Amino acid sequence: MSQSNSCTQVLRNVRTLYENGRLQELKNSVSECLDNISTENNSEFSKEEKREVYRYLALTNIFLNQPSEADEMMLKLLKSDHYYKPSLLLEPLEYIALYNKFRNRPLFRVGLKFGSNVSLPLVIKSYSVGNNSSGKGEYKMAPSFQSYLVFEKDFKKNFVLSLEAGFVKRIYNYSNNFLSTPIVSNFSSNLVNPSFTKFKETQNCIDFNVFLHYNLINTQKKAFFFGVGPGVTYLINSSNQPQTTLNGFKQSYVVTGAKIEDTRSFRSINYSASAIVGLKIRLGEIYITTDARYQFGLNNVLEPLRRTNEELAFDYQIIPNDYRINNFILNVGILYSYFKPKKLTK
Repeated sequence: MSQSNSCTQVLRNVRTLYENGRLQELKNSVSECLDNISTENNSEFSKEEKREVYRYLALTNIFLNQPSEADEMMLKLLKSDHYYKPSLLLEPLEYIALYNKFRNRPLFRVGLKFGSNVSLPLVIKSYSVGNNSSGKGEYKMAPSFQSYLVFEKDFKKNFVLSLEAGFVKRIYNYSNNFLSTPIVSNFSSNLVNPSFTKFKETQNCIDFNVFLHYNLINTQKKAFFFGVGPGVTYLINSSNQPQTTLNGFKQSYVVTGAKIEDTRSFRSINYSASAIVGLKIRLGEIYITTDARYQFGLNNVLEPLRRTNEELAFDYQIIPNDYRINNFILNVGILYSYFKPKKLTK
């Protein structure tokens, strides 16, 4: 307890000793507590207290013309507070120069993002079992989810390279109310509606995205950015949940059943380009991040030679169109910055 009180008192007196120019006395008084201050698990000293004493020791060693000891104190300061940044207006130029000799930015950031998406197929060319239904179907969006592993690397001033790999589930619906021409009798009372079909397509994918971000706002506390980049999607599997209503002369038949696996009808690899806008806010040692992006599909997702699934075609009168898929995505996540301070120049 006595030693703790003694060291705490020394830290309180550091500012006074420095302001009075008693530099050697400052070094001597703090030297007895340096081992305790350097202990990471030591609860007697806060991060702010460690940062304060290392700062004054670095300044003291600069003015005592002891560069190697000044380097040592700056390195300890940066290890004790990864996000420390001296004031350009208040600190001596020699101190700013010492700070700039060290790697003080993170080597990289890693993290996890998760969120929701909606997918909208855009038809390139229509196909159908009967001519009456061609081009009359409609795709509708449905909500789903995704999660990504993220790696970020800063380079130059405001540019960031971001790499993502993650699991994405995409869901969309299709309906066609003009599946076939209705049967017409000689009596108007016997007219019936056309047959119609609908289905829900569910696809599980692995997405790989590369983004180049530009930080419009870039401070220690937050970053606001936008970016663009390419992407590659690997299709794991796809399934179709169909339902077809066949209307005939005064009768209707509903055909339904279990999901039908139709992965073979789709390409395994698809390509995209995305635009992204986002925000990162630092809370302690991590960043909370959120982003919104639009992913533009670049190719037809159907495999033309394997388009027809016999069960969907014969039982449900479904032949898939050629289409590409656009996605709107919202994410939230966390990012952890990895630092390894070291002196860059001699």
